[in-house]
Amino acid sequence: MPAAKRVEVSPVSADPPPVAPSAAAAPHSLPYMPELDGLRALAVLAVLASHWLLPFANLLGHVGLAGVYVFFVLSGFLITRLLVTARDQIAAGKLGFGAALGRFFGRRVLRIFPAYYLTVIGSYLLSPEIFGRDLPWNLAYLGNMRAVLLGKTTSINHLWSLGVEEQFYLGWPFLVLLVPAAALPRVVVILVMLGPIWRCIAIAAGWRHIVFAYPVWSNLDALGLGALLAVTGATGASARDATNTAAADATDAGPVGTTWTRWAGAVGGVLLLGCALVTYFELGGYRASRPGLPWALVFVVFPLAVSLFAVHVIRRAAEGWQGPIGAVLRAPPLRWVGMISYGIYLYHFVIQGLFDYAYRQAFGERLSLLPRFVALTGVTIAIAALLWLCFERPLVRLGRRGSQASAISDQLSVISYQPGSREASGLRLDSARAMQGRRHV
Repeated sequence: MPAAKRVEVSPVSADPPPVAPSAAAAPHSLPYMPELDGLRALAVLAVLASHWLLPFANLLGHVGLAGVYVFFVLSGFLITRLLVTARDQIAAGKLGFGAALGRFFGRRVLRIFPAYYLTVIGSYLLSPEIFGRDLPWNLAYLGNMRAVLLGKTTSINHLWSLGVEEQFYLGWPFLVLLVPAAALPRVVVILVMLGPIWRCIAIAAGWRHIVFAYPVWSNLDALGLGALLAVTGATGASARDATNTAAADATDAGPVGTTWTRWAGAVGGVLLLGCALVTYFELGGYRASRPGLPWALVFVVFPLAVSLFAVHVIRRAAEGWQGPIGAVLRAPPLRWVGMISYGIYLYHFVIQGLFDYAYRQAFGERLSLLPRFVALTGVTIAIAALLWLCFERPLVRLGRRGSQASAISDQLSVISYQPGSREASGLRLDSARAMQGRRHV
């Protein structure tokens, strides 16, 4: 398959030229950026390390949280970039508002729901007495709010971050598609400010960390900074081609380039250094954190610091990071882990429980720390890869084929052409290619 050229989304003119359906065949797909999968891999491995190397939690506790916030920034960027593309197509008359929403939610459902509900329902079937009390909340993607109401962790506590993302998905498309393009960056900046403001209010009120960290509005700085990168990143696209389209089943990304992200990265780096110094010298470590001003500053500032730094890193990765860092992020093993990172994150706690139980039954004791971490990581990656190939990827491809077919129908209804003309021939050819499942993402 020929390499897919990366395409900039330019402002819509008053009289946009007709385009063939292949250009609109997957209106919610964008060129594949391999470096973003490398970032995903590093983020999910940080989460695994923070959960499974517990005696080193003083060093790794914040690293796991940082991985989650990197995922939030990535989600805000990718989802908003897709929606901005759809908005431009609506303005050009190539796509209807309802069709754009339908395709967006349809593809999100096929990408997110199967693995999520496999985890939730599978956990319940394995141990109804443990997981049953939170089942209705998890089925409704409200595990984060269940934890907020209880003031403590839930039976599948790591699902809180997926609840945040799903609640973000429910409202964000309407804001991006309906707010005027000129006003959208200002609206996003206001939303970014709400996250730290909420955390300050919660700290002043004396609420527990879970109460002020788990709601979606507490994480709007991470999600919003990713979104701001998408809505302001109209220049500086990478010149390299998008390759390895088979890997693109797991991710969407788009070209982006901004200048403000350099300042964001610098400020985020300084704030991260400050958080590290306060945590390990003033508080005595992440797990030893105690109430007080230093503790409050860390938990108010840390999410924003990670998000500011991550937005610069993501911009560099989306543009095609050159040099040694880019080579590492593009390394095939790291990219593969990044492609299946959603499954790794979802399944890892369930796999941990089953692994520890089986090992104790076989050997009468728990495996020592480092061998256990290596074994758990290997088993989790293997199971996530198997489920991706056999279960998740076919559904993702089904969603893409549905988007392509409906896009062709929409395009035929809005493009006028004369039978036998060059445009008509190109339209028929591109329609046939799209129907065969060819796509550029």
